[in-house]
Amino acid sequence: MEKGKFYQSKEKYEASLWICFNKERINPFYSYFFPILLQYGRKYNDPEQVKDCIQDVFTDLTNKLKVGKLPAEVTSIRAYLCKSLDYSYRNKTRHRKNEYTLSKLGISAQKEFQRYHDEFHSPELTIENRNSILSRAYNSLPFKYKKILLLRSIRGYTYKKVARLLGLSTPVAAQSRFRRAMKQLKANVVRIKGQGDH
Repeated sequence: MEKGKFYQSKEKYEASLWICFNKERINPFYSYFFPILLQYGRKYNDPEQVKDCIQDVFTDLTNKLKVGKLPAEVTSIRAYLCKSLDYSYRNKTRHRKNEYTLSKLGISAQKEFQRYHDEFHSPELTIENRNSILSRAYNSLPFKYKKILLLRSIRGYTYKKVARLLGLSTPVAAQSRFRRAMKQLKANVVRIKGQGDH
């Protein structure tokens, strides 16, 4: 098949999926476009967040379909979805930067994280320095680790609830991620303390 005909047939197929979606046959649309959007979202180097955003894009489309606000015609379905993913990712990134910095978590959250810091207690460190080190260690964590520490340690959710909120397969998967987050937090504290020694 010639290259031009291939792309033309691909666009027709995607357009047919859009028509199916408009008729509430959602699964074929989702199954086809999810991996395409996942591939497109690789530019962000944040696969967990990209998956969340893709879910949001499809949820938004489904909600618009239910209330009759879905665009009747879209020139390029793929471009429309990719643009929607970009918009969703930017919004989530802006929101998460505000929500998950340690200084924004409040006094009780900071005290909870201070409890973790006791594991790294060093007599030569003042409380202020330890807070500063812990804050820097936490803020340098990947977003997925910040989120699981917040949900599990600060809000006290069970692993079952954490798994559901984060879209993880099982409570064991949530527990495993929490342990990795704690391990990374400890490593960050050690690294930052080491930098202060020089």
